[in-house]
Amino acid sequence: MTSSPSSLTGDTEFVPDLVRVEYDLPELADSAAEADALATANAYLGALRQVEADEASAEAELRATIALLTGRHTDRMAALAARATYLRDVLERVYRAFPATGKAKSRKLLAGTLGTRTKPARWQVDDAEALVAWAQETAPSAVSLPSVKPRVLVSDLAEWASRHPDVGEVPGAHCEPATDEFFARPA
Repeated sequence: MTSSPSSLTGDTEFVPDLVRVEYDLPELADSAAEADALATANAYLGALRQVEADEASAEAELRATIALLTGRHTDRMAALAARATYLRDVLERVYRAFPATGKAKSRKLLAGTLGTRTKPARWQVDDAEALVAWAQETAPSAVSLPSVKPRVLVSDLAEWASRHPDVGEVPGAHCEPATDEFFARPA
């Protein structure tokens, strides 16, 4: 979009105010080529301002759309999770009422498998300092000596405890017993 200096008309009282704030006005250019370039640049700056405003508007619209879709997705996933929990609870009650017979811990049905898996016993550290003090005396093989301060390796503690089943209470840690965890796996 180009325009010639003759097509650029304006209020003559307005021009001195703009000159005072040092605008490069096409009307005050030294040549027609410069006036044409300034007028074109001015038009392009106006177009760029509009494009940037449109970009900001599109970005805001995108954020709003994402927030809306995230809310819908969260609600939908919560409803699906509630349904899945309900179905698993019902299936577990059915399985517990009629458990697998013999050595098998699962029942294979047309639509999938119901059963239990043994979740192994697991050591949990409650008080690391008390556990380290106890382990340094009682189970030194479970103590790691890094450069800063010693700590008990829970895997080594579990191995040591399996070799010493009469260990009793361990200060600073406890062992969660093995449990049978229910599973339902659709086919």
